[in-house]
Amino acid sequence: MEKIIGVALTIFFASFIHGLAGFGGALIAVSLLTLFLPLRVVTPLIILGGLVITLYIVLRLRKHFDFFKMVPLLLGSVIGSPLGVFLLVAVDETIAKTVLGVLLFIYALYSLIVKIPEGTILPRWGYFFGFISGALGGAYGTGGPPAVIYASMQQWKKEEILITLQSYFLILGVIVAGLHLANGLIDSEVLTYWFVLLPVQFLGVFAGLHLNARVNRDTFRKIVYLLLAGVAVLLLMNSLII
Repeated sequence: MEKIIGVALTIFFASFIHGLAGFGGALIAVSLLTLFLPLRVVTPLIILGGLVITLYIVLRLRKHFDFFKMVPLLLGSVIGSPLGVFLLVAVDETIAKTVLGVLLFIYALYSLIVKIPEGTILPRWGYFFGFISGALGGAYGTGGPPAVIYASMQQWKKEEILITLQSYFLILGVIVAGLHLANGLIDSEVLTYWFVLLPVQFLGVFAGLHLNARVNRDTFRKIVYLLLAGVAVLLLMNSLII
């Protein structure tokens, strides 16, 4: 019973964070769910859960969707993902996660102290950030932060940031889920947990979106930077454990 409660609370909290800020839920879930479930179950479970959350957010915010905002990130990721496979073999995971964690923490802390003007990154830089995102995602499953940084520096409304990121994550999530399914990683145990936890996920993401609708643009940016700092800390802790 304690395991079920722990898993449900973790899923709720991760879904809430994802609904509020548009990212970060997966890394939080990975860090906590492994206390209750084996990693072979946690990874595909989070991938399937991520599809549910992102699809729900996309449908909720579809009127703010602009395909061309997502294109640079998506094309960059398509090119960067094969590099990620190479990095997985050639670069030590501990070193990569430590470097990423340190850089993320410095950026988040700087952004909280010094307000970065919106529009300082031109849209064409999306290809670069998408490339880095695809490379990190393909290698270590941590491709979200570069895309988040790019989106947060655009002159977009918070709804436009959310829908652009979620559309981007949804497409990548479908690809990754397909790969997991093809390799037999999504089995009956994973599907059972997924279906049982669906109501908890919807409740969490609904609560996150509800709070998001009540914060202004500046507050939303601060939440994003605080969460980036939290993700950085989790990456550093994960690299130390490894």
